[in-house]
Amino acid sequence: MIQILITLVLFLCVSCITNDEDIFTRSDLLRALYIPQYKRLLETKIERSWVERDVVFENVSFNGRHDERINAIVSYSLLAKFQPGPALILMSGSTNKKEDFYNNLNFLRDWADKGFFIISIDRPTLFKLNTPEPEDILRTWGRPVYDLTRTVDFIISRAEADSEKIGMLGISLGSMEALWLAALDDRIDAVVAVSGHLVWPDVFQSGSWRRIFSRFTFFKQHISRGTSNLNAMNSFFNEYSDIAVVDASNVIRMWKPIPLFIIAGENDPYNSESSARSLCRAAKNAYGDFAYNIDFKIYDGAGHNFVHKMEEDALKWLERKLF
Repeated sequence: MIQILITLVLFLCVSCITNDEDIFTRSDLLRALYIPQYKRLLETKIERSWVERDVVFENVSFNGRHDERINAIVSYSLLAKFQPGPALILMSGSTNKKEDFYNNLNFLRDWADKGFFIISIDRPTLFKLNTPEPEDILRTWGRPVYDLTRTVDFIISRAEADSEKIGMLGISLGSMEALWLAALDDRIDAVVAVSGHLVWPDVFQSGSWRRIFSRFTFFKQHISRGTSNLNAMNSFFNEYSDIAVVDASNVIRMWKPIPLFIIAGENDPYNSESSARSLCRAAKNAYGDFAYNIDFKIYDGAGHNFVHKMEEDALKWLERKLF
């Protein structure tokens, strides 16, 4: 009974801040994430190129915001020179880097061999374990989203990629970045969102905010004081006036009804199963008659990791949707 009352109070508190009549727009999201509208010429440079088992790999860079360069790793089959393949953007979690898809997961090699044009970029604010994160959460989250729009520009510039078929797979924070990107860029045609579905009532009710934001000074103070979930959420919304805009259940309303695969682990301490289910419900409401484009799966026993079965299912799903 107490748990039900807590859930109701959390829901009512969030409803006071964001009610169902408030439909946020793409302009709201651009403002909330501090994403600029200007774009420089790409000025792409191939830093290094090599071939492994008929798969081409490239370390490339191209222009981002101001004087920054976006570093990426690209892979595609030698056959893509004659038959361009669907493009797929891979984005890892906050403490990972693009090379992890090459060194640890073999995505760049194996998925390129399946016919995809693969690209992964580094997050400009690459977080390191045991170091504090920048305090401006929204600005920090927005920087890689801008870089991802430039990544789409880069894909379109490449003859080896089918620019009419662009998908994205994001893991953890990369999952939220995929949701934000698809809301802002109509060139995205399919999204796999893995273990990163921030729906604020669920984040605070489950207590997962204590892990998600543990490196932010603002939240460290609340954690050390033993602040309740409800009071932490109220402080969060007071501190960040635009935070409701980036909630996954609000962002999904800005989408075209493109294919979406929501993946979560049953025992994920960062991304609760309830957040994933809330996003799925919001997506189905937003998609209406196109809800058949949504797939959803909770993996028994899985935590906050991209287990092999998730990888297998994601690959098969992307092949169906993009080929």
